Amino acid sequence: MVDIFVDPVIIAMPHADAEKDVVDKYLYMLLLWLKEALSSPHAWYYSNSSTPLLSESDSKVLQAWQRKYKIDVNISLILSWTGQFFNSESDLTLNLENLGYLLELETGSISIQPAEFTNRWPEHLYDEMHMLLATVGGCKQMGNVLACALHIATLALAHKKKEIEISAKVSASIPDFVWDADNIFTQTLPLLYTPDDLPPPTAIDVINLWDKGEDSIRYAIDHWYAHDWQSSVQNSLVYSFSASFFTTIENNELHFDEVILMRIVRAASAVIAGKAKDIKVYNLRQLRVSKTADSKQRTRESDNAKAWRLTLIKEGVGWRMHFWQIPTPEGPVIEFANVLKKHDPEEIF
Repeated sequence: MVDIFVDPVIIAMPHADAEKDVVDKYLYMLLLWLKEALSSPHAWYYSNSSTPLLSESDSKVLQAWQRKYKIDVNISLILSWTGQFFNSESDLTLNLENLGYLLELETGSISIQPAEFTNRWPEHLYDEMHMLLATVGGCKQMGNVLACALHIATLALAHKKKEIEISAKVSASIPDFVWDADNIFTQTLPLLYTPDDLPPPTAIDVINLWDKGEDSIRYAIDHWYAHDWQSSVQNSLVYSFSASFFTTIENNELHFDEVILMRIVRAASAVIAGKAKDIKVYNLRQLRVSKTADSKQRTRESDNAKAWRLTLIKEGVGWRMHFWQIPTPEGPVIEFANVLKKHDPEEIF
């Protein structure tokens, strides 16, 4: 699994007087990346300085574009998705600091190539973005797991170059590290463009598939398993659905929400790959008999199945998915049980 940093160039709004083709491209790319970020199991990061680039105050510009160019776009959806994405847990700088990595770089030593990549940033972000990505490069040199896995979601470069090269001179670092004789490092970070570099399953219309019933839902889950996990997990676990699984989703009208449905599908694909435990945002944990810390995990008497829960979306009402893991001679079988709010009684049958 990769971690993904969102280049501010995707978020920064064009000038209010921008031509229609510029506005169309901007909105298309923004929505495409936001949808992917809010539905995928990857860890997504941003620069804290990017947050003011698209705020509620910009809704007037969006509305003006909508009227001027007759654009079919849901402005409330854009602002809602942006609000969901920007949270303190996704701030790349804070994440590196929380992992204990700090770098002091020599003034004027930072180089990021090709220059086309950096020249697209809003001017007020230029210095901070250089420092942030140079810090990532230094952390990658030191073997930091987050930095080593990081890809950058951005707009295509003219020559379709698929990575940037970062170099800088280090004055001091935490933790201590043995640099080369000149304290200079050079690292690369891979780039992700859209729509060509988005995984093929993104094209799946998950709402339409949901309407077509269980076989279509299985198709979506299996599709994402093949994309996200099959290269490292050759065979997925056998799985089924309880009747309450579909009932709770439809009673809560989640089958109309594309982001939630994609979260459910991709979380399910991680579960059948046996990898949900490795994805921090899912916070996979045992569903216990009571709220006490030493309470036993819930077990279904009929088949000795163990109850589990994971977080689909932490914000708002806090959607959680519950499932059973059933032991069999052929290996574990997964039974997806329901989707509930975090404050709902956790009834699982």
